Amino acid sequence: MTDKKKLYSEHITAAKDWLGKAEESIAKDNDIRSDLNIMLAQAELQRAKEKDDTALIRKWLKWILPWITAIGIAVGYVYFLRPELFTTVREESPAEATCSRIARTGSSKPAISTIVSIRLSASR
Repeated sequence: MTDKKKLYSEHITAAKDWLGKAEESIAKDNDIRSDLNIMLAQAELQRAKEKDDTALIRKWLKWILPWITAIGIAVGYVYFLRPELFTTVREESPAEATCSRIARTGSSKPAISTIVSIRLSASR
């Protein structure tokens, strides 16, 4: 017998015992005690259902899945709708600025002042 079947068998046996006690209480006209024993039998069967591994996984997923979804939506919002939060501002060095200026103007010969500023920035 597998562990799961053995577990169910033990819970069913315990529930039968509680139902037997409830039957005895009814025979003795003890209604409160019989109701209590019936509730205990129901609780025993409910516990057998809760001990099921898949029920435990479903229970955890019921609580964890909404949190994972909420976090995913928040990250998606920030990443796709607010990309400026993930970009960093990088300052260009004077040499890079000069090269980009030359590329924009289309001049293949940089001005003398440009060459001097590159050399001055490199010496610092």
